[in-house]
Amino acid sequence: LNALITDEHKLVHYAGQDFGELLDLREDPCESVNLWDDPAHAKLRAELTAQLLSRLGETADPLPNRTARY
Repeated sequence: LNALITDEHKLVHYAGQDFGELLDLREDPCESVNLWDDPAHAKLRAELTAQLLSRLGETADPLPNRTARY
């Protein structure tokens, strides 16, 4: 499990899985609507995934499960 949390969104990626969570924290503060498979949010999911992978590559933390907040 890896996660990226911004002021507006939360992206959760489950290692080795084809699914995850993309949440709009401003529109859905209770985090009840997963936008991961919503085609309208595909570009955002790709952008946040790239940010998450970049941040994970920058850390020296050897643990496989990390949460980054930016």
